[in-house]
Amino acid sequence: MSASNSKNVTICMSTSTASTTVTPTAITAAKPAALTVAASTVVAGDLVFVDKTGIANLDGKWWIAGTGTTATNIELLGSDNTGGATSVAGGAVFNARSGVGSMECLCLSSFAINRDTPGTISTATFCDPSASVPSVVTQAGTVSIGGYVDVAAADFKAVVAADISGAKHQFRVTMPNNGYIVFEGVVSGFSYDIPLDGALAWSATITLSGAPRHLF
Repeated sequence: MSASNSKNVTICMSTSTASTTVTPTAITAAKPAALTVAASTVVAGDLVFVDKTGIANLDGKWWIAGTGTTATNIELLGSDNTGGATSVAGGAVFNARSGVGSMECLCLSSFAINRDTPGTISTATFCDPSASVPSVVTQAGTVSIGGYVDVAAADFKAVVAADISGAKHQFRVTMPNNGYIVFEGVVSGFSYDIPLDGALAWSATITLSGAPRHLF
């Protein structure tokens, strides 16, 4: 493996629940899979949500529209439907965070994904005092973010609004030549750091609603 510089990484958060919604009529049995739609305005890089297609490994997840996306063909980057069904259920759901006003890119000074360590349940006995089994109850974890206070900046106002609303937001981390990280969560714990002599800063925590997924 070779190392990559973090230059040009972008981190964007959904700011609206408004979606581009269309009805998928078919899907390719390929890797990546592509949905057939009548027409859409989705472009490569948009966040795409798929559900109720009847294909378990695609449903209920956010995806990234791949570079092969067209107005009638939505490529789901990172998906795999090789050898799978090519028809979708009648109640299939497809929507996307697409277009200006749907997402706000954040000028962050820090970003870290903190996954919870899987727990164990002790099954110790006098014969084996250290015996244990894995716990099936785990949390998705959190993401720590931080930046600088600027009340004139749209991204600062977007994070403050997200903290106040307590609603779920979708996040897209774009890593040049290394795909995307996609996750969903609730922004909370917004706090300020006001040093005696230094930059006014803020920090917040995103409580994840599911495991982040690296799509490439």
